[in-house]
Amino acid sequence: MEPISFTAAAIATLVFSETFKEVGKTLGKGTLEAGGKLATLLWNKRPGVAKALQAGETAPEYPAATAEVETLAANDAEIRAAIAAVVQALQAHPQGQQIINSFVQKAANVYNAPVTIQKQDINF
Repeated sequence: MEPISFTAAAIATLVFSETFKEVGKTLGKGTLEAGGKLATLLWNKRPGVAKALQAGETAPEYPAATAEVETLAANDAEIRAAIAAVVQALQAHPQGQQIINSFVQKAANVYNAPVTIQKQDINF
């Protein structure tokens, strides 16, 4: 089985979470602004996906929404750039990578997929 990437879905899930609001306070205005732009893009382009991500991993629509985010990240330059901006803002802070890793793990848990983080370099 090919490895599955959950990075885009993890970042999108993160920006819709309560954790992001708290983390944003710690990591600064730039992180919140980048996350807000991504959230707005998803609400405008795929409101059903945004709603499922906001509901969280317990929502029945969440697995399909995470898969759609991965597809959007691969095919929509604007979404890909917004995700990259959030990643860049998070990586500017020492605890940012740890936050990304925990949300990648959360996204993978929905699919019962094993996660092995071999490299701490996320690029879009």
